[in-house]
Amino acid sequence: MLNIAPSRSLSRRSRNLLVVGFTVLSVGLFVFAIGSFFFFVPTFFGPDTTGEQIQNALGVILIVAGSAASLVGLTLILRALTRRRENDLAFITGEYLNDYLDERYNFIRNINQPDLGYIDAILVGPPGVLVFRILEQAGELLNEKGGWVRRNGRGNWVPMQVNPTKEAIVDIKAMRAYLERQGFKKPKVFGVVVFTTEPPELVIELQSPVVPVSHLSALVDVLRENYLAAERMSENRIEKITTSLLGEE
Repeated sequence: MLNIAPSRSLSRRSRNLLVVGFTVLSVGLFVFAIGSFFFFVPTFFGPDTTGEQIQNALGVILIVAGSAASLVGLTLILRALTRRRENDLAFITGEYLNDYLDERYNFIRNINQPDLGYIDAILVGPPGVLVFRILEQAGELLNEKGGWVRRNGRGNWVPMQVNPTKEAIVDIKAMRAYLERQGFKKPKVFGVVVFTTEPPELVIELQSPVVPVSHLSALVDVLRENYLAAERMSENRIEKITTSLLGEE
């Protein structure tokens, strides 16, 4: 099994975002400079005239617009420089699966595409496409169908801030829609929520989960009940989907 990340695709997107950020920042600074000139530098209009008022108003507008554009540019630059390029939990999960799955499988971690969004990892193989939501958390959790609660320090059940089942469903739907746009008819897309923390640090009680949930150590056994239960996809389709997700078409 290959445990890979679309590094070239991610690097290319970061570079493109950096170029856009610098361009927007440059335009913003230029507009800000023009606005400052109009507002602070006297011209041939006399003081307290309509012409001066129009000039000052235009200067204020350009200063505000330039400041906003500069802020957007700086935000884009910061986003490009800090864009997530690796997911350690996904890498660990891929290394675990590598001991059980053969060369027909491709585990692609840290998917991040504009028309797909961010997904922790995706497994592409003969059974189909498997979307992963991977977390590291300690404590005592309860998953009833699509809901999640945790036991707090007082022993009471309280809602979790993050609902991994809901997030997994969003990723599954996004993945299915993405594959359909790529021309893959009736794509076989599954999902799983994986916790890398093991008992007794993390105890999970499951009651009819909507999306399969597993500790990392039990992942293969859980997948045998659904995703790994049958082979549904040809080698050619596996290769095409992998190439698309890696951004190497």
